[in-house]
Order: sequence, then C-alpha cells, then structure tokens
Amino acid sequence: MDVAGLRLSVMKALWGVVTPNLREVSVEEKDSVITLYFYYDREPSENEIDLSEDAATEVIADFPEPFLISCKREIVNHPEKINFSGYLIYSRYEG
Repeated sequence: MDVAGLRLSVMKALWGVVTPNLREVSVEEKDSVITLYFYYDREPSENEIDLSEDAATEVIADFPEPFLISCKREIVNHPEKINFSGYLIYSRYEG
C-alpha cells in the first residue's frame, strides 16, 4: 500500500464533508482493509453519517481489489484528547 497515495485519497475525499462537529479523521490500512476513523464532538447527525460514508466511497474508488473499506465513528467530547488510530488526516482547530 502506497501510504502517501492513501493519505492524499482521504484528504481529497474530505472535501465538502467536514462539519463543525467533526474533530479529527484518521486512516489505517491493515490486511487489505482501509479503515477511516471519524471522531465527533457529539453524536453525529444522519447527514454527518451519510457524509462519512460518502468519503469512504470516494476513498475505496481509488483502490482496486483486494482492498475493502470500513468506516468507524467515535464520540470524543472536547476537550478530551483523541487517541487516534493510523495516520491523522484532519484535525480541527480547538484553541
């Protein structure tokens, strides 16, 4: 797996899907499964869930078989620290 290509794919997939509730996004690839992790400040809305699924669809379109995609969502209330998995792709300003 080309890590740089994976990171760029996720960055591109996040265009237009980041909401104020989204704190961080990370990605990890293990055993041909690409997992996107979305960390929210509070329970994601239906729209936010759909947006995260849209991003996952964009990512998997960049990678042929045998890769699979998984989308995980966690709620981590600010100011609690997020212990993200894989490579951090997006992090909102929380100054």
